Amino acid sequence: MSQENVEITRGVFERWQDGGATLDAIPVEVFADNVEWDQSAYLLVDLPTRVSGRANLFDMLAKYFSGWRNYRPEVREFIDAGDNVVVVLHEEAEIADSQVVVERDVFHVWTLDDRLVVKLRVFETRKQALEAAGLRE
Repeated sequence: MSQENVEITRGVFERWQDGGATLDAIPVEVFADNVEWDQSAYLLVDLPTRVSGRANLFDMLAKYFSGWRNYRPEVREFIDAGDNVVVVLHEEAEIADSQVVVERDVFHVWTLDDRLVVKLRVFETRKQALEAAGLRE
């Protein structure tokens, strides 16, 4: 089942990137109705640290993407951790209304249950994400 979770997660990112990395390109159907988002370990200005529910998740993502221009994500790695999948995501974008370019790595832990994403957590470091997924470097 864990390799299947990696493939589901990879498929979400492939469809998202193939669709231009826009909110509309994210396949909504792979997220549970009660999906949880937690970025309390990676605080961002003007965004909630936690949301629950698919509609709230997509509202929060819309707000996140509205702060960028020329957003270019690149998945660097998927790490199998059973029910969890660690995703190493490299982001590059311009801050909206400026010429400032931000380039950074963000570390996600996706938790799946019965082929649906039930929880997404965001971390500043690889070590934090691996530990949250029950792994070590």
